[in-house]
Amino acid sequence: MLTSENLAYKFADGPELKFPPLNAQIGEKILITGSSGSGKSTFLNLIAGAIKLQTGKLIFDEFNYNAQKSYVIDKFRAEKIGYVFQTLNLIPFLSVFENITLSIKFSKKRAAKVNNVKDEVKRLLISLGLAENVLEKKTSNLSIGQQQRVAVCRALLGSPKLFLADEPTSALDNESSKKFMKELFQTFDKNKQIIIIVSHDLRLADSFDRVINFNNV
Repeated sequence: MLTSENLAYKFADGPELKFPPLNAQIGEKILITGSSGSGKSTFLNLIAGAIKLQTGKLIFDEFNYNAQKSYVIDKFRAEKIGYVFQTLNLIPFLSVFENITLSIKFSKKRAAKVNNVKDEVKRLLISLGLAENVLEKKTSNLSIGQQQRVAVCRALLGSPKLFLADEPTSALDNESSKKFMKELFQTFDKNKQIIIIVSHDLRLADSFDRVINFNNV
């Protein structure tokens, strides 16, 4: 379903990063760990199509990223991938509801999977431990932990086949982190989705089917 071979990436001012091959199937929950600078976020950005391939091969859902134009990859990401950036990328002057529904404004296919948008947004919020009364609040008025949950809701709306998240528990303590992961997996459809999460926190490892440690590459 998702395969990568010989992926490597070099920033202009840094060493070349080389990544292990990946073969992920529908229903898998994968954790990628490693120290700062090991390339975790870069690898996730390559899978999301947020940065362009330089070396290697990457295929997801029969879509070959190689030699694709940027706008084609952007369209594919909007339809198939939910991505929680490390910086969250929420729009502070928009409400929680407006931020979450941005994910289906750019994809008719994902929007078509949602019968009642408001009900589905409420369901996701509640499943991730947020109260319904935050819907109309500006995201700038929320705590970082609440903002992380909003970003996850946005990425999950419309049931993307691939869910990617970069350090989604970075602002949470140990207990909150465990609770958050439990809540996230409750929304996971093992018959339709793949989850890949990047984190330096090895305490999360037991929650995943597979752990890939970039320090051992």
